Amino acid sequence: MLICYDIEVDNTHATKEELLYETGTIEKKLKEIIKTQAIDGKEVAIIDHKELLENWFPETGCHIFMSHSHKDEAIAINIANKLYRTYGIKTFIDSKFWGYVDKAISEINHLHSKCESDPKYLDYERSMRVASNFYIVLVNALTDGIFKSDSCWFLNTDNSLNASDDSGEGTYSPWLYTEINYTSTVRRVPHPARPKIAQESAGTAMDAINGSADFIKSQSRDFSIRFSADKEHMHKVDNQRLNAIVFDKNTSINHQHINPEEPFTNLDLIYNYFNQANTQLHG
Repeated sequence: MLICYDIEVDNTHATKEELLYETGTIEKKLKEIIKTQAIDGKEVAIIDHKELLENWFPETGCHIFMSHSHKDEAIAINIANKLYRTYGIKTFIDSKFWGYVDKAISEINHLHSKCESDPKYLDYERSMRVASNFYIVLVNALTDGIFKSDSCWFLNTDNSLNASDDSGEGTYSPWLYTEINYTSTVRRVPHPARPKIAQESAGTAMDAINGSADFIKSQSRDFSIRFSADKEHMHKVDNQRLNAIVFDKNTSINHQHINPEEPFTNLDLIYNYFNQANTQLHG
């Protein structure tokens, strides 16, 4: 990842549409990759970690990792489709590539974690073991996807920063917290397929970031953790500039010379346009 953007997004006019390019899904292949094996006289369900990653987290070659709330999936797909149509840029939308991890966990548990004494119920320890293993795989896949992307775009909305208060910006999503926190520490490297490093256009100056903290918020019937959302390392982009790039061709970018077959050249044009806003803001 070369650079990370904190993008102000107006999601009130999002239209529901499908992602234009192919994605991988585990739902159709989940039963195929579950193998049973006898261990210590008991039949054990086993999923090979490598096979799970190959099916659930395929090598997508995406240029942008889009960090967003699941509630903002429609606008995320709108933006991704526009970037793909106009610039040939592919965006990693986690929920579209991976499906919902909770659904996969539930299916595994209902197949293999039923109580021996009463199959109407799930065995707690076995169910928790399945969940913890899946979440570890997911976290590692998240960070790997960010590392291999050329840039990360955080969609800043009321849905994503749903735990903001007088003490600062925050989120109740552990996934968004993981993504935001990781982008502050990840080594700055270009996309593996980028023909050359364009650090000047991508604005890859390393910014300092304060450490973040979290605290537990408990209620009588629910449990949440509030994570602070420290975004000092991100370059701010307002909604108007995002719309100009994605939805309006009347920008400083000369769209007549855009070639969808050259996504990295187009990415550098977008980075330059976004970074102009930061130059004006701090100049």
